[in-house]
Amino acid sequence: MDSYRRAYAKVDLDAIKHNLTVTKKALKENMKLAAIVKADGYGHGSVPVSLYIKDIVDFFCVATLEEGVNLRYHGITNPILILACIPRNSYKESIVFDIRESVFTLDQAKKINDEAGELGKKISIHIAIDTGMNRIGFKPTKESADIIKEISEMENIDIEGIFTHFHSADESDLTSAKEQESLFRQFLDLLKSMGIKPAIVHASNSAAIVNGIGTDFDMVRLGITMYGVAPSNEVNLTNFNYKPALSIYSTITYIKRIKAGESVSYGATFKAEKDMDIATISFGYADGYPRDLSNKGYVLINGVKCNLIGRICMDQTIVDVSDVPNVNIGDMVVILGKSAGNSITVDELTKDSNTFSYEFICGINKRVPRLYYSNGEYVGKKDYIRDLYTMI
Repeated sequence: MDSYRRAYAKVDLDAIKHNLTVTKKALKENMKLAAIVKADGYGHGSVPVSLYIKDIVDFFCVATLEEGVNLRYHGITNPILILACIPRNSYKESIVFDIRESVFTLDQAKKINDEAGELGKKISIHIAIDTGMNRIGFKPTKESADIIKEISEMENIDIEGIFTHFHSADESDLTSAKEQESLFRQFLDLLKSMGIKPAIVHASNSAAIVNGIGTDFDMVRLGITMYGVAPSNEVNLTNFNYKPALSIYSTITYIKRIKAGESVSYGATFKAEKDMDIATISFGYADGYPRDLSNKGYVLINGVKCNLIGRICMDQTIVDVSDVPNVNIGDMVVILGKSAGNSITVDELTKDSNTFSYEFICGINKRVPRLYYSNGEYVGKKDYIRDLYTMI
């Protein structure tokens, strides 16, 4: 892939499939899997990832209508659920493309019901319940139950699912997550007593799946762990053997020797204490490299850890290559991934920066092409700059 030597991200599709399989084995039989592919598949590429796993997951979850429609345009026929709110003038389009909405107000349900009626369709929805996140959702009260009862009686709506979301299932103290789970169960019992029993109940996100909270319902929502990344450093993945799917590479564009006392990059925040060899690499904060890693992070070159020196620039970064034998212009640089026995994980990369794993992987800029591999072989690419998506 010489045309992408400046910088590229490599996505191991088999790792994603492995992570789904490992998760499914840890859950009860017949548990439905919802794959979260919002934010362009957490930066991995929603379309190629979804096409690869469509036969082993039951649902896809997105955050916007446009994300869902994009999947439909590329042949995804699985049920798609929007986990956030969409504008009212988009309801008709969601119905046309058979994309389920999360419903949490009576007005919202009435509008969807009217739009579906005009189109001569009955649309499936999922009811969002707010058990403590305070983002979207009905509060688990009798008043809310009465509203949901009214929605259940609407002619053009089928309450297919109901869900809640845990705000702290990725912390070592799971008290609040268990309290949310308990509130949700109580509310489900209230609805059941009123004759409302949706076919699909779901609550578990990635962290909750690992910690066994809400995993006895009908479906789980697999997000960041599907891509092989831990939800937080407080979540123990030992029993799951997840594999990271994403690695990022760049190349050395220039090498020079500087003398003691010389400074490097903007603001002269680094001054050499001795003569040293430095290299410029073609990757910067416009590619998604956290600028806060300036003078703190490192890359791998020929298996050697090379410290970042000076401020990370928009398009380039400078590193110390004094300890790298036979270093040359054109050598591969590992931003994220493995090299000769050493590795840089997302957690390691972000621990010294003012960011976290979700933000980093979602923030890899679209000018960084994604190259896709299966069984160790190149199978396709997503070139955002050229707006091309091809598979072999």
